[in-house]
Amino acid sequence: MRVSTRSIAAGLTRGGSVTGVDISSYFSERARRRVDRCPNARILRGDITEMDIHRESFDLISIIHVIHDIARARRSATVQALGVLLKPNGRLWIWEPTRPSHGMPAEEVRSLMEEAGLREVSAEVDGGAFKGVFER
Repeated sequence: MRVSTRSIAAGLTRGGSVTGVDISSYFSERARRRVDRCPNARILRGDITEMDIHRESFDLISIIHVIHDIARARRSATVQALGVLLKPNGRLWIWEPTRPSHGMPAEEVRSLMEEAGLREVSAEVDGGAFKGVFER
């Protein structure tokens, strides 16, 4: 299954919108081109810890293979920023690699989520990846 901003936007048949965020100019511009015909999708470029996005703006946040690429010293601030953006009872879905050569331990993911005030709803480690749902 491939998850993208465009596929999520297309699946919102009862309303709603999707926002993609990337710190990379290259990837954010590439994503913008992919969603240019989706009126319910927008792409922002920047560091989520520094962006001017209203608190409690999102029902769902999806993070796929991101946190392990953030410097260890910045991971907590990043997850904290994401947690603040969730509405009460909003959910964060995360998929992170757990391989020692490329990824991070599942327990580190859980710890970061807990520090951000997010409660684990479900989680599994499967095929070298941690997949979890956390709720605010």
